[in-house]
Amino acid sequence: MPGRGIVWVICLAIAAWLCGPAVQALAQDEKPAEPKKEEPAPTPGESPQDAPATTGENGPPKAPSDLKMEDKDKVRTAIDKAITYLKAQQSSSGEFVGYYHSGVAASGAPGLHSGGYPAGETAIALLAMRFAGVPVNDASFQKGLKYLLEHPSKKTYCNSLVAQLLASLPKEKKTEEVTKRLQELADELGDAQISNGTWTYYGVTEAQQKSNHLLCGDNSNTQFAVLGLWKLADAGAKVKEKVWQACEQHFLKTQGTSGGWGYWSPLAMAVGPNETKLGSASTPTMTMTGLASLYIFLDQLHLQDEGKYNGSAAPRCGANKVFEQRIDKALERAQADMAAWFSEKRMTRRTAQRRGQQDVRVFNLIDLYYMYSIERVGDASGRKTFGSIDWYGEVGELLLEEQNEDGSWCGPPPTDNKPVLTPEKPKGNPKLVAETAMAVLFLAKGRAPVFFNKLSYPGDWENDRRDVANLARFATDTLEMSFNWQVVDIKSDPMEWLDSPVLFFNGHNGPVKLTKEEKDKLKSYVRNNGLIFAEACCGRGNFTSTVRALGKELWPDLDWQKLPDDHPLYTQKTVYDIEKKPALVALVDKKGFAFFILSPTDLSCAWHQELSIEYRDYFRLAVNVYKYAKRDEPIRPRTTR
Repeated sequence: MPGRGIVWVICLAIAAWLCGPAVQALAQDEKPAEPKKEEPAPTPGESPQDAPATTGENGPPKAPSDLKMEDKDKVRTAIDKAITYLKAQQSSSGEFVGYYHSGVAASGAPGLHSGGYPAGETAIALLAMRFAGVPVNDASFQKGLKYLLEHPSKKTYCNSLVAQLLASLPKEKKTEEVTKRLQELADELGDAQISNGTWTYYGVTEAQQKSNHLLCGDNSNTQFAVLGLWKLADAGAKVKEKVWQACEQHFLKTQGTSGGWGYWSPLAMAVGPNETKLGSASTPTMTMTGLASLYIFLDQLHLQDEGKYNGSAAPRCGANKVFEQRIDKALERAQADMAAWFSEKRMTRRTAQRRGQQDVRVFNLIDLYYMYSIERVGDASGRKTFGSIDWYGEVGELLLEEQNEDGSWCGPPPTDNKPVLTPEKPKGNPKLVAETAMAVLFLAKGRAPVFFNKLSYPGDWENDRRDVANLARFATDTLEMSFNWQVVDIKSDPMEWLDSPVLFFNGHNGPVKLTKEEKDKLKSYVRNNGLIFAEACCGRGNFTSTVRALGKELWPDLDWQKLPDDHPLYTQKTVYDIEKKPALVALVDKKGFAFFILSPTDLSCAWHQELSIEYRDYFRLAVNVYKYAKRDEPIRPRTTR
């Protein structure tokens, strides 16, 4: 990557994303680079095995208590080493001391980073600990939390990370002081928004005094602000709708023709250090962050674009796709970017291995920030893969190989205005707090068990884009453990569907164009103890007829049966007693297990619109389906390959 220009070192992101190359890219076509051809790979090592996440004592990120850690679980071992490293970077006063702790203003950018980011580094370290399963009552965690509550910050990155941390605390740990701080953070972040819908490093008043690119803001600070506000809203803080609307308009107006975003708005130019003209060509990291922000706007502003669910259907279900088309356009760009990025990183790593250069590192801080964004989009979109790349399985495996002996990731930060692309392996190198925390967040959050698979098939499979996403969120809250969800394609290997015990699909018409091979994949999933759950979106009879016929074709010896009111799917024999029982029919095996369930009643419109209070039983039914499908087996996390 060219060294020309200035790399502005910031708290957690190197937010400028290499300004020099961005300027050069202005004169280039926005098409992402073609993936480089890889040299032959060495013999792969042992793949990590399935094993549970660390159990926790206080809230959603914990894993179930009936699981035990296995020594051969590389992911768990790596996370534990990293947490030990992070704790060693904590000072006696509670803050975590990394490279961005004190004033490390980049040359030519006076004031932007003055005072450093002690609150930001402390918050991201605690957030990593939180998702790694460290109990809230842990002494190190409590000391860091006390520091944050006593040392408020005015910086966007810091406030966003503190907001995410406080919002993640279990309900019983949200004291009056914490609850008050949550609303204060929502107000402060909202008030710091610039008139064009973006954010910069500081609140507006201080930014006017110290920032030389106030008028356009930047997408790195902006996406952190959006993420913080999203978590605050989930935690019950009030966020003004006009804040969401202004930021949404910014991202819609500034999306490039190829679907991506740059660090600054393409509608404006900014003067940087040494009077350098800073542009806004699309970059992989900023495209991922823009895409993640669109998903948040979808949740906050667009769930009822289809019309309010009336108990049986949504009036315009599946009809309003204008906003979602912008998401799809960004997804295409993000997939192309990631293919080029991952190909280069994997090739570099394999070449180093073949040459015996075990100390070479292919990930720098910018890559870790990119991976932090990849995890966010993977979580928001449910995508198991970006193009052909399993974002958690394959990228996570490469990340494990990059961990330093002391548990940290990465090497020294950029120096002399140039990024360190392949630093030598540091030996006992301190201060890699932000880098290590971002690596842990990728591994730990991506590792959460998969609640439902949602099957993508030729046809109208995605009328309610947020249905399963909101189910996973409901399950996280009610079962008090983190859950992911994922989209799987009918063309993919059915063994990859086994991340979850449930394969869900719905539609108005159903999968009417499946090939014999694709139908056989459904049978294979069931043979491997998977459960299929189909639902007629808006109660469409065409879907019900299609699925009934499909089931009869695949299992001709079985007939559809109506499940009785005392079936485990309706009772607390599984988890919940369901009062408002939607009629379910199923194919039942010889042991009495309902392996293919069909709901002729619409459920997904309520899920999509997140109507978990008005239609709570519909959400609880989904939890029952998941637990029923587990057949008393332990809940295991997703793993790398």
